[in-house]
Amino acid sequence: MNHIFRDIIRLFVTGNVGTNRSRRNGTVLIVTMWIMLFLAGLVLVLTQMIRVEANCSANIQAEAEAAAIERGAIQYVLANVNGLQGKVPDPNNVPCEGVILGNGAFWILRQSTNASNDDRTYRYGIVDEGGKLNLNNATATMLSMLPNMAVDLPTAITDWRNPSGGTDSSYYLLLPDPYESKNGPLETVEELLWIKGASIKLLFGEDTNRNGVLDRNEDTTGDGRLDRGIYNLVTVYSREQSRVGLINVNTAPREVLLCLPGLTDSDVAALLAKRAQNTAGSTDTRWVANALSNEKAAAIRNLITGSTFQFSADIVSIAGSGRAFRRCRIVIDASNSPPKVIYRQDWTGLGWPLQPQILAYLRAGKPLEQIVPMQQARGMTL
Repeated sequence: MNHIFRDIIRLFVTGNVGTNRSRRNGTVLIVTMWIMLFLAGLVLVLTQMIRVEANCSANIQAEAEAAAIERGAIQYVLANVNGLQGKVPDPNNVPCEGVILGNGAFWILRQSTNASNDDRTYRYGIVDEGGKLNLNNATATMLSMLPNMAVDLPTAITDWRNPSGGTDSSYYLLLPDPYESKNGPLETVEELLWIKGASIKLLFGEDTNRNGVLDRNEDTTGDGRLDRGIYNLVTVYSREQSRVGLINVNTAPREVLLCLPGLTDSDVAALLAKRAQNTAGSTDTRWVANALSNEKAAAIRNLITGSTFQFSADIVSIAGSGRAFRRCRIVIDASNSPPKVIYRQDWTGLGWPLQPQILAYLRAGKPLEQIVPMQQARGMTL
């Protein structure tokens, strides 16, 4: 065997194995080819391993970058709600679309209500929780006015939060996976799903990824409209000093204003028209008396406010390479300075919520400095 390897070495060095060894040329050539194939395969395997390792390292770096951008975006929101003294952030002074930070960028999504006629336009901004109906102090009658509200759910909600126990407390203990009734205030909006009569359909509608636009797979009814559910109309966080759940009439959408007792469609239309004449960002509510009759204004006086001290933000952050993104929803209490995050939920698992072209462009190596202005100037359709 040794003479074969000597011939192989001589073949590499001199190009031949000598005339006196011609009888072994075929064997040497075959062995040489096998060695070359082995070495080539080894190179390919090592190259693939290096490529995989490089991709893994790049992905890990991108994930760390996206996480760092998310932390920066949270600080950005905290800074912009600090010291407002009940006012809401001016959207003209707080950019929330494609804000470049470091080597990446972030967006703060803002969902519109079901009354919107445009279900394919992304909206951006910090949301005031005061413009929503608080599940912890709204009456059953007020809750029943929410869009598509299940018939028995308003009563079930008031039973669930009743400290002394509700009439349907035994219902939960008879379920296949039994649990106790809360007999206390809801801590999150998602807790609604534990209550008799609630459903994912009611809470989130067709908006499975909660981005506020009608994606291709979400039009389950085929009507070309997005049912957003009630998620963006309700809260458990609104508080003004010791008063829980006052509705900010300066920001509440039509669906929430309709929940105020005694108000009709025409009353709400009058409120919206009068509010449009009010100074932007004002915390004044005296205009309400000029929009409603004295009787109706008096009936809602103790249920409304012009201020907001709790805010939420749906933050989407992405690394500049497009390899990783993160998404979270935070709720901030700005009643004291500095404000603080009182709730955070990771929404990354819901998937990329913005235009898919953004990911494609970044992964193709295009810089954010080109992509973000293009998105802002022209918009990107689905």
